[in-house]
Amino acid sequence: MKLNKRLVALASAVLVAATPVVAQAGIIVVDFEFRFVSAGSKGSFSADDRNKDQFITLDEVTAFSEDYFYRQTPLENLNGFGSFDIANNVWTPDAPSGYPQWTAWFAWTGNGVQSFVGPEPSYAFDMQTRIVRNDTGPQAVPEPGTLSLFGLGVLGATTLRRRRRG
Repeated sequence: MKLNKRLVALASAVLVAATPVVAQAGIIVVDFEFRFVSAGSKGSFSADDRNKDQFITLDEVTAFSEDYFYRQTPLENLNGFGSFDIANNVWTPDAPSGYPQWTAWFAWTGNGVQSFVGPEPSYAFDMQTRIVRNDTGPQAVPEPGTLSLFGLGVLGATTLRRRRRG
C-alpha cells in the first residue's frame, strides 16, 4: 500500500513539473531598409507577439517609424501593415486584394499615400530586414515531460509484474 501512495505522489509531482509554464509574450524590434527606384528609406518597428503565433500584425505593433521620401511615418499614421514572419525574418506576401502580392506592405493615412514594398523587379524594389531584438523566445518543447511519463509507465508496469509474481 505504501508503494502505491509513493507512486501516486511521484506521478503527481512529475505531472506538475512537466506542465509547461506559459511565458509572457516578448518584444521584438526590427530595423528595415527599402529602395524604390533611386529613393531609399529606413525604418524600424517594435511589436509584442501577444498571441504567440510568430507573426506580427498591425494590432501587435507598438512602435513604428520610417522616412519614405523624407516623410516621417509614426505609428499613429499607420493604417496597414500586412504581417511579419518572426521565424523567417520577412514580411509575408499578404497584400490586400487588388494589389500585387508582394513580399511586404504597409500603408499610412494622409494624402492617400500608400507604400507597398517588396522584391517586385518591375517596380525596382529592394527590401532588407534585420531583427535587432527578439524576446519572444523559443516555443516550449514537451519532450522532457513525455519522457518522464513514459518512465513512470515503465515503472508502473514493472511494479505490477513484480506484484503478480510475489
